Amino acid sequence: MSSLFILKSSRFMLLLHNIGHVFQLAARTKVCFIGGLLLSLTTLIPASAADNPHSEKSSNTQPTCIHIASYAPGYVWQDGVDRGIQQQLKNKCRIKTFYMNSKKVKSPEKLHEIGLLAKNFIEESLPDVVIISDDNAAEYVLEAHFKNHHLPFVFCAINNSAKHYGLPYKNTTGMIEVAPTQSLLQQILSMNSGKNHVAYLTTQGNTAAQNIAEFHNIVQQLHIKSSAYQAHTQEDWRTLYRQLQQDPDVTIIILGNYVAFPRWDAQVNQAWVKQYNQKLTLATQPWMMPYAAFGITKSSDEQGQWAALTALEILNGTPIDQLETVANQQAEILINKRLAQAVENLIPKQLMRQAIVYQEADLP
Repeated sequence: MSSLFILKSSRFMLLLHNIGHVFQLAARTKVCFIGGLLLSLTTLIPASAADNPHSEKSSNTQPTCIHIASYAPGYVWQDGVDRGIQQQLKNKCRIKTFYMNSKKVKSPEKLHEIGLLAKNFIEESLPDVVIISDDNAAEYVLEAHFKNHHLPFVFCAINNSAKHYGLPYKNTTGMIEVAPTQSLLQQILSMNSGKNHVAYLTTQGNTAAQNIAEFHNIVQQLHIKSSAYQAHTQEDWRTLYRQLQQDPDVTIIILGNYVAFPRWDAQVNQAWVKQYNQKLTLATQPWMMPYAAFGITKSSDEQGQWAALTALEILNGTPIDQLETVANQQAEILINKRLAQAVENLIPKQLMRQAIVYQEADLP
């Protein structure tokens, strides 16, 4: 079954925001321009076919489920959240998704504008339940426009603590995203009890700032020295990476994200890492494993699946105040043999036995 959507002139601002995503998804979504109007023919793809994050089923009998996504298709984390939602809601709900594409947006003013577009998208769609994923959707959509609203919201992938936004509200429940950094450090430091200094290398942006704050909180609890560095570009990142590898005071390096950079040349950066790799590098995101020796990584699919199943509970009549906020549970232990050879003696044998060997083909 397919649905035809005509984007009217009153939704012109929404068109400007999402038009970039149309071209990104052109290979999966039939799109054409007729008479100056955008006509998008989207199809709910069977389970045996490729998932389509923009798919929706035209049925007046089905509830409408909105997903406000902080990021954009093509970002590995966002794709996992989308995949989890689609797996659980397909054929059970009309799914409509708004992508904020906020990894590339640094201005709070611009984020507020995008949040207002998302608000209008929700109100025009008349949903039965709304799912929001990641922090910018929480701050610029849920907190800004729907706090204690009559409409039920399920949040997921909120970094570290929902308290940043005063959550939960009367109309919310959700799953927070907790990196397994503390557990990983505790196990590694258990066999490296000498003088330790842990450095954190990441990008700019709201999520990066929150992750740095949580990192410092963790290392303070462990009573070890720490430092954090935020790069603006991949060139900055390479310079800082080399500096940390050569710093005699630094013993462990945790690699945050790189997605906010304007460009990322994977081949060049992997070669750079291999050239200067001599200390233990850790990752908590699966797509950082080409650049780290060891990692305990989170699952974005888990976030999307949980949010979708919780939305179904709400649609089936469970009061939202009976659904508790929870933390993610799934994690995968990975080792990059190419980079771990020089530091295997620093990794507990128990973790080594549990680790899955990372292969280059494991991730896009």
